[in-house]
Amino acid sequence: PEGDADMKASFSLQDELNAAEGVLTHVSPELMNKKGLAKQAVCRKVIGAIFLAAANPDLHEEVKGLVDGICRYFAIAVSRCPPPEEGVPRPVHSESVLLDVAIDALCQEQKPRNDRKTNLSPSPLEIYLDIINELCSQEEASKLPLYEQLTRMLCHLCYQRPWWQKVAGCLGLKILVSRMPIMNLLTQ
Repeated sequence: PEGDADMKASFSLQDELNAAEGVLTHVSPELMNKKGLAKQAVCRKVIGAIFLAAANPDLHEEVKGLVDGICRYFAIAVSRCPPPEEGVPRPVHSESVLLDVAIDALCQEQKPRNDRKTNLSPSPLEIYLDIINELCSQEEASKLPLYEQLTRMLCHLCYQRPWWQKVAGCLGLKILVSRMPIMNLLTQ
């Protein structure tokens, strides 16, 4: 719709960063307690449903912008927020929430089914890593723990899993290696 195009044109990436930093500095303490874990579970289910809708050709165009927005939100949150202290539950905007759901969406894409109507391209993982690379310099990106965490998660899919999860792990590693900062690639 026209209103969305006008609104999108009026915001720059710097405006988004400034707005996200303002919101993220006011993260309430309630996100850090047990309710935070319940919120993460709900967040995972909602994002998973949106990613599934994006894989459906009939709904893809309608939710494409939403998928991009979700990936952008998590990329900004991860690249701009310090990690929580040890022993404190991770907030809803932690990278593990999006990574878990994005990897699950990649697995669901490879799962065998009779009706091959779904196609998740580009994958949320690709979008997320591309946005991280836009937001951070190579040096800053190499310091983010998400590359190590993502490598571990994708390698884990390649062992003692059904074949479609192994394929998803391999595809995820291909996506990761093509977008990973060279410094991280050499140390992994």
